[in-house]
Amino acid sequence: MRGLLGAAAALLAATAQCVSAVRLDVTNANSIKESARTIAHGMMTYYSGNVTNTPQTIGVLPPPYYWWEAGAMWGALMDYYHFTGDASYNKVLTEALMSQVGPNWDFMVPLHQKDEGNDDQAFWGFAVMSAAEKGFPQPQGSQYSWVQLVERLWNTQVQRWGTDHCGGGLRWQIFESNNGYNYKNTVSNGAFFQLSARLARFTGNQTYVEWADKSYNWAADLGLITDEYHVFDGADVLKNCTSLTKIMWTYNAGIYLYGSAMMYNHTNGAGAWKQRTQGFLDASTKFFSPFDNATSVMYEPACETVNRCNTDQYSFKAYLSRFMWASTLIAPFTTSTVNSLLTKSAQAAATACSGPTDGVTCGARWYVGGFDGTFGVGQQMSALETIQGLLVSGTVPPMVGGQQKIVPPSQGVENSKSAEAPTISASTAVPNTPEQSPKSVPSSVVPDTPEQSPKSVPSSVVPDTPEQSPKSVPSSVVVTTAVTTICPSSVVSPVAPSVASPIAPSVASPVAPSVASSDAPPAAPPTESPIASSTASPIPSSVAAPSVPSASSGSDSAETPGSVASVVAPATLVPSPIATSILIDSSTGPSPHVPSISLVASPAASPAASNVTFQSGGSESLGQRPTELLLISFGMAVLMLR
Repeated sequence: MRGLLGAAAALLAATAQCVSAVRLDVTNANSIKESARTIAHGMMTYYSGNVTNTPQTIGVLPPPYYWWEAGAMWGALMDYYHFTGDASYNKVLTEALMSQVGPNWDFMVPLHQKDEGNDDQAFWGFAVMSAAEKGFPQPQGSQYSWVQLVERLWNTQVQRWGTDHCGGGLRWQIFESNNGYNYKNTVSNGAFFQLSARLARFTGNQTYVEWADKSYNWAADLGLITDEYHVFDGADVLKNCTSLTKIMWTYNAGIYLYGSAMMYNHTNGAGAWKQRTQGFLDASTKFFSPFDNATSVMYEPACETVNRCNTDQYSFKAYLSRFMWASTLIAPFTTSTVNSLLTKSAQAAATACSGPTDGVTCGARWYVGGFDGTFGVGQQMSALETIQGLLVSGTVPPMVGGQQKIVPPSQGVENSKSAEAPTISASTAVPNTPEQSPKSVPSSVVPDTPEQSPKSVPSSVVPDTPEQSPKSVPSSVVVTTAVTTICPSSVVSPVAPSVASPIAPSVASPVAPSVASSDAPPAAPPTESPIASSTASPIPSSVAAPSVPSASSGSDSAETPGSVASVVAPATLVPSPIATSILIDSSTGPSPHVPSISLVASPAASPAASNVTFQSGGSESLGQRPTELLLISFGMAVLMLR
């Protein structure tokens, strides 16, 4: 019993340490920028590639994060620069994007052949396309401009469009040896649709328009997009896509929303694309208001309320926010709805950014009124995209090729902290007759270099772990947060950290999950590649594949939900006017002998009072001892037993 009381005392000390939170005034631009700066800094503490600078670390995140999420993170920082004008991360951002272009300048990276799927590649394409549309300084030492890099990426994907099964579509995985090859997931096809739409608008090339139409119609005809504009997860190739996975995720809705808004804009307000844009926006309200007292707060219905989100899924809300805000610039009729939903979500997200040990770490569930005990890149990114988007009305629409002069890379301006945000004059979201950039039209929509075939991976290269079903959530897996600290956002004003130089993480990285999904797709017999083998460019077997976390590659993998680390009580106590209740419940801990301990903090007059309750099997009380906590003026705590 004394051991449990000791744990309670340590947790009470943790509560005393919780003295900060991200304070956000959604009506004040400086407050929004400061909040975004704080959250971006926290996100970058997970990245060390700018320090270690090796091929295995530069531009990517450490396990349990997959290659794709790093690309997503750089896209968030591209938005950060665009919204705030803070160029602190521009140099590392450019370095990271260019580090992953691959030998053929198309974001096909041999080092990541085991965790690069079509969707993963596309998320890097999103970031680079944003660089082109936002007028980001062209990369030094590159043979190609930003938009040309996206075109080269797109050209690899269009050649993988396979009509041998399901009448078309992209498979989830690129390489046949990777788990998930026999699944056509919506995010891969939605991302291809969106990139086609964005390239169509930027370049004026009709080929991209045709593929945007074709890829959208394929998904709708297959039933992945419903008549109500709900978006399902994907389909089984081995069943010729007659069996659909009907899970709905925030990011799929966001991807199709923005792609449709782009087509609406590019077609000068075509009725069909306006209807689709409005339809996806209306359907997206499904991802808000989880409870009556959390109106207009975004959440991930498929996993969040039951504590089953995995590392990938913690980031999905970031992309719905990103693409909702972006849609307002090119489809202004969406503005009122987007503002209504995301302004309240931004305020809730800021309240959730109140976790240990710095007091500004972001959690996942924005409707609990504080920090929920989870942390990671996805949590930071989701809050960042939602909050920084509040500045969208002060920015300009995405550029098109005729609005900018592409400076040859040899004359490009090096990115630095002193770099100024680009100044662009644009009075409308789209010109009546988009000009075509002379450098942005692909030659016959075929890459200049041989395509990497799914069969180009040596047969000896196999995934380290069993296949995981795309985004399926095992019903038997429940996340237990050993310690949850909820700090009132009104306790103490936050002190924003310096963002001049990203530092090593100050909190423990989430632990890679270890429980495999029981819904893995069945192994498939050898399938003919949609790309002729004569065009394959084999990857030498001497290239070592990186170690990967214990889950399938790709952004759609369903790792074991978890990635939740216990909060460790700090060694130093800081006085805080908080009344704390501690519940120690042996029925919900990691094992029957290790109880879970919950902290709930609320403002109260100092000195703080505490109550420790022991429970087993729900409501049955094993024992209860009142405690007294004496807060000395210097913050020393003494726990006394009666």
